[in-house]
Amino acid sequence: MAAPHLQIDPEECSGIGLLVLEYIKARQLTFTQMAEQIGISRAALRIACLKNGNPGKRTIPRLAQVLGKSEQELCRLVFENKLKLIYEENDDVVNLTLNTIESFVKALHQKLEKLPESEKPAQYDIYEHALKAVTSFPGDRS
Repeated sequence: MAAPHLQIDPEECSGIGLLVLEYIKARQLTFTQMAEQIGISRAALRIACLKNGNPGKRTIPRLAQVLGKSEQELCRLVFENKLKLIYEENDDVVNLTLNTIESFVKALHQKLEKLPESEKPAQYDIYEHALKAVTSFPGDRS
């Protein structure tokens, strides 16, 4: 088996990045092998792992499958990372906003549970909607 070759420092990583590094280390994979398992480039994997980056919407289901995590768990980490960037690591505001988003996501899941699977939005879309609802203010054009 190949020796681990991380290509990224843990200090640079988001929550998802730390999960990826843990997975790579436990299985003695190279960064390239990990990217291949997910079906993305090494550059895309690096961006997905960084504090100032995140995996793309289409990558999350594949990453969840490889890591043995739920899409919802990974979306929570992605949006926590987004909030840390928005609120410049202000942990109190990040945690409060993330808890509000989680409550909103739970309400959306209840509302959507009667829809057929083929019509349900992706976890990422649900979190994205919740983020916009929670962080948008009247008159805000962002």
